[in-house]
Amino acid sequence: TTFVRYRNLVERHLTPHIGGLKLGLLRPIQIQTMLATMEREEIGAETRRYSLQVLKRALNVGEQWGLIVRNPCRSVDAPK
Repeated sequence: TTFVRYRNLVERHLTPHIGGLKLGLLRPIQIQTMLATMEREEIGAETRRYSLQVLKRALNVGEQWGLIVRNPCRSVDAPK
């Protein structure tokens, strides 16, 4: 069930907004813009928070593996 929820979240919310960006070029402003767009699309705060959480965890792994220097999600405020 968790895998299905992650996959749906990525396919419905993350990929349409930032899926075309190269990992090393992803910046906090793009993530903040994604969250603002999701809010304008009337996607609930819980889903936006969860999207940020999943993205942050994935980018933490990318940072650990040396794929990115710093996780840009650290500079993004979670939706209230």
